[in-house]
Amino acid sequence: GDYGTIYLSHLLLLTESMNGFNGYVSGPTDWTWTAASLVATNSWVSFSNPLVPTVTGDIRLDASTIKGFSDVAIGGNLTLTNGSVLHCYAQASNGVTPYGSLVAVTGTVSIASNCVLYPYSNPTNGGSIYFTAANLAVRAGGQINADGRGFAGGATNGYGPGRGTNSYGGGGYGGYGGRYPDCGGDIYGSSNAPADPGSGGAGSGTNTGFAGGGLVHFDVAGTATIDGLITANGGDATNNRAAGSGGGITIMADVFGQATGTIRAQGGAQFGAYAAGGGGRIARLFRSDGFSGTSSSAGGAGTNYAGATGTVYAALNGSYLIMTVAGTPARHGVSAPFNYGSSGAYAGDVFTNSVNSPADELNGTRYH
Repeated sequence: GDYGTIYLSHLLLLTESMNGFNGYVSGPTDWTWTAASLVATNSWVSFSNPLVPTVTGDIRLDASTIKGFSDVAIGGNLTLTNGSVLHCYAQASNGVTPYGSLVAVTGTVSIASNCVLYPYSNPTNGGSIYFTAANLAVRAGGQINADGRGFAGGATNGYGPGRGTNSYGGGGYGGYGGRYPDCGGDIYGSSNAPADPGSGGAGSGTNTGFAGGGLVHFDVAGTATIDGLITANGGDATNNRAAGSGGGITIMADVFGQATGTIRAQGGAQFGAYAAGGGGRIARLFRSDGFSGTSSSAGGAGTNYAGATGTVYAALNGSYLIMTVAGTPARHGVSAPFNYGSSGAYAGDVFTNSVNSPADELNGTRYH
């Protein structure tokens, strides 16, 4: 059976150390909570109202699931390990701030293998979560997953600026929704700094369309290392429903560390008479780029009404010129202080870079 309920008359009763703490937590109307730290071990907790924690130290989830964070301030690190899952829900945007909720982490956001961070956008308003952190590390097997967590699908018409309409249209965003211009969703938003979630598909009768992908937005002061998966795909459609568009992914970082992960914001598929979703939008902005993984904003597949491809953008952040450490004829060892790949530099700057001498260096060949 499912977990039961836990009623707290005051959030002072909420412990900073959860060990085997399981249940649906309800209680006061004010869900603002301040603590020195939060460590959850072997726990499963779902808050009836979004919790707004301010923690001066670390938040660490170990073999635990927490559902219901909203605005979060963390003075240390946010760490998910040993199969942990964290669900964060955005409030509706008020039209003043560019986001619905803010998760501000002074230290590093670290997502280990088999761990997932789920950011949810508001399904009708589109308010989304903005993350800030000193560093971001998504390890191989770890995920930031906003699939189907954008604007909702609807009966007859979906939600969002690129909503599918007239029962048959797929949601649009970076690419047009399937069956555009008759009823497929239009394109909208920014290609070089996406700030919106994807739009929902149309539905028919009681069969609502499928949601668009959500928004993954990170502002990283230091290094972003993505060996795992960051995904904001639209919902795949079945029966008498159209698919949602891919969502938005914006990652701004000083350095993208050398990593081979996957970043995707693909439209949802639909193989019937209804339409697939258009691709979303992906943007990476940086000073130094060592990311060599894959990025895809493909439109959703469809037998008759596929979605159009969205946008993928990667560029230097600010007024930098491009400096490339090529590693020719092959990359060996560690390139420092600048990684292999492209880095930002100002005109007139002078750099000294080094590579540790490889053990298999042949006949004095030098690598540059």
